[in-house]
Amino acid sequence: MVMDRNNRGHRAKGLPRGVAGTFDATAATAGVDDVAPPMTDMTPPYGLMDETRKTEWADRFTAGMPADRRDRMRDWYLKEHEYVDLGPGMPPIETKRLPRITRDIWYDDTRPDPAGHDGTRLHDAFVERNMRDNAPDLGWRPDATGDPYVASYPGPIASAPAIGYDRWHARGADDPDRPEHETRHYLDAVRLAAVRDAQELLRARYRKRLESYWNRHSDRVATIGYYADR
Repeated sequence: MVMDRNNRGHRAKGLPRGVAGTFDATAATAGVDDVAPPMTDMTPPYGLMDETRKTEWADRFTAGMPADRRDRMRDWYLKEHEYVDLGPGMPPIETKRLPRITRDIWYDDTRPDPAGHDGTRLHDAFVERNMRDNAPDLGWRPDATGDPYVASYPGPIASAPAIGYDRWHARGADDPDRPEHETRHYLDAVRLAAVRDAQELLRARYRKRLESYWNRHSDRVATIGYYADR
């Protein structure tokens, strides 16, 4: 049993070596249908930014820009992106607010049509392909090995696209493939759980968008075979 900062117990679950504990992903959280943020110890200060925190981030990031460019970039950051706040000293993780939806499902014509010979699996093929290729991905993996981190670089403060995993750090060694100017900020169990919660929430929202698109525009969705190299 692991005790959190509010003196509540959680069943410890497997984490990459070197990270002390996490929280059981099977614990009660909000359902996918209402797509509400899970009410856990990770909200706030860590987790998906609300509009106030996003505005503060955009203001800080664009502060040194010329006025005309600052306003344009600030609006772009606010409208086009979501951010996961990992606390002071760590860059937030950035992802698109409205990822694209693919309606043409291409497949190798030497293989079976993913929609089935009678088209009855078209909905499933549409959802599966989009969840695989386009759904938000913050880098959280339940079976990842290595210590989780976000990277930053010299220069103006910037966001990170996802977390990575450093297999060398847990051994007390430096990753030989780490870029020279890259600084790695390692996540503790609470921050890692915040990334997990945010990723699950964003993917649930995206899946809800897919279902809405299918209900309105299923006639525009199609599988298309292409001539594979052979």
